[in-house]
Amino acid sequence: MEFIQTFIQRISAQLQLQGFQVEVPSTIAGTSGLMYACSRQPYPLVFTKVVDHFLFLDWENSLFSRKDHLLEAYQVFNRRVNEKFGVPNLFRITIPNMALIAVSESGFNEETLDYARRTYLVPWKGGEVGQFFLVDLPQKTVTYHRAYQRKQYGEAPLRVAQDRLVPMMMECMNKEHHLT
Repeated sequence: MEFIQTFIQRISAQLQLQGFQVEVPSTIAGTSGLMYACSRQPYPLVFTKVVDHFLFLDWENSLFSRKDHLLEAYQVFNRRVNEKFGVPNLFRITIPNMALIAVSESGFNEETLDYARRTYLVPWKGGEVGQFFLVDLPQKTVTYHRAYQRKQYGEAPLRVAQDRLVPMMMECMNKEHHLT
């Protein structure tokens, strides 16, 4: 848990420097989170505006190292974020870009890793996007969907989040005072 707290402190500082509102620790509909971060202002992207919502959870202690708990946590997170939008998905000009980030000190099973690699969440009617990041602190790896072999609906906000989060998380894991 000490390594996770160090990582969360580092990533929290980085996100705050980039203008995010950060809540450490966080609780979303009864789920105890390590951190919740939200962009302060929507930013323009293609034909819409986007607000980033990032929820960091402890893989072992909050999700009990189970993929089904990861999916349930995303559903709770999704409902909570969507409550902030008064417009139905189909009519949104500003959309939420949600990332659920599971942080582990003992790694992930192959089924969960495979799921994160091949899954991104874009509802059929649009109006939101989401994805999973799996942060393995001992291995210093981040696993996420990046198999863009062809243009995929809703991929632009996902790539923006990836371009923002992955380098930040890698830097926080590879600081001079290593986490492991």
